[in-house]
Amino acid sequence: MEAVEQEVHTSGVHVLLDKVSQSKVRLPMLEVVYDRFVRENSNSLRNFTSYTVDVEIADNSTYKFDDIMQKYAQSSVLSVFKAIEWDHFGLIIGNADLVYSCVDILFGGRKVQQKMHFEERAFTSIELGIIRNIFDVVLEDLSKAFEPIAPISFQIERTETNYKFAMIVRPEDVCNVLTLNVIVGNRSGELTIVLPYPTIEPVKKILGKSFIDERGGKDPIWNRFLEGEIKKTTAEIEAVFGGRTATVHDFTKFKVGSTIVLDIPPTSPVNIKLNGALIAQGQLGKIDDYIAVKLNNIFIGESNK
Repeated sequence: MEAVEQEVHTSGVHVLLDKVSQSKVRLPMLEVVYDRFVRENSNSLRNFTSYTVDVEIADNSTYKFDDIMQKYAQSSVLSVFKAIEWDHFGLIIGNADLVYSCVDILFGGRKVQQKMHFEERAFTSIELGIIRNIFDVVLEDLSKAFEPIAPISFQIERTETNYKFAMIVRPEDVCNVLTLNVIVGNRSGELTIVLPYPTIEPVKKILGKSFIDERGGKDPIWNRFLEGEIKKTTAEIEAVFGGRTATVHDFTKFKVGSTIVLDIPPTSPVNIKLNGALIAQGQLGKIDDYIAVKLNNIFIGESNK
């Protein structure tokens, strides 16, 4: 009985009190964004370093912000960046191995066959400047990856080496954490992108979808093509001005120039129909030598027939 009660406690009350369990939701479209981002970023870093660079996803998980600081922020460079359109902040973290590897490569370091070990020390201003340039490249690619979901610009606000000065949310707030393994030649380092849930709140519903539909992820190229095709599309519209009942015998008397007398006054409304559906009503008139209809009521989107 005691074992059962303990199990209920850990699976019931504990889950209710655990903010991570409450807030952890699957974001399928965020995974798509990250896949696109990794492919683009590998090419961008190769161009930036003129060296062989591969970027791989090592982990994509959800943590409390305080746990992130304890796990990733030790002996690392942290840059706080702002999501301009979402008016909130994120964090990008590069560990010491990544910093030293990039500096060594960019300054013409020799190729090595085994992982190099670096002494623990404070980062120099040159090292901080180089890793910040790397962060700029990464955030630019992340912005492009988000573009089909929602236009967003990520801009670095400041760079810190002490995680206490990089507190962008409360310690108990939940964040999505993308950990990347950056392989530079025979060296490797770890880069981490932290997106707090309050930051992605404006697009959280879109990121929670299983596929991109008409609500989110609009492809601008497809939109322009579709708009152009719609503008070139033609449709036959008919104007129906009343009517009258006639027998077959009356039709046999029709000749060119015959006049059909309708049983409605000239001021009666003209029905405008598209494929048999009533889309508007107007008033009969004349412009120069043409008969015209002035629209008074439009029923597009309604079920009028």
